[in-house]
Amino acid sequence: MLGWLGWSQLFVGIFAAMFLGGFGGALLTLLRIVERGRNPFGPHMLAGAALANLMFDLPAVTISVKDRLTPGHVLAETVATAGLVVVIFALARSNRAALIPAAVGTYIAAAYFFTSSTSFANPAITVGRMFSNTFAGIAPGAAPWFIAAQLVGGLAGYGAVNALYTHTTPARASA
Repeated sequence: MLGWLGWSQLFVGIFAAMFLGGFGGALLTLLRIVERGRNPFGPHMLAGAALANLMFDLPAVTISVKDRLTPGHVLAETVATAGLVVVIFALARSNRAALIPAAVGTYIAAAYFFTSSTSFANPAITVGRMFSNTFAGIAPGAAPWFIAAQLVGGLAGYGAVNALYTHTTPARASA
């Protein structure tokens, strides 16, 4: 449907879907676990990983053996996550929130190549990639370290935004 509106709308729509699916899904999952004490999305996440494996002629369920537990990989994941948070909040605080979906997609695509971690930058993505024994996968033993790196990177990115935009909040930017 978006393709009829033009290329820019199509790409914005695709990147918005990626953004909402990645961050929105992780946030919803966390909220559901806190509220109900269980994860109703877990089976669906596993089904998605199985479908992705099948599309590439792999067994439906594989556990990654890709070792990413090195100081360089963990540092790269911290940097990738911090950069993503800076992109999102800098655009929000400079009254350009409409650009966030495209910027997130572009940043993740670039960070895949400029970081040794291939920029998971999201705990939900990290868990999902444990179930894909491909180059993009991550061994289950390394996942907790990546999630910790994402937390540290998220906090560092948020701190950087607050340092760069000392007098601007999203509310002030839109006023």
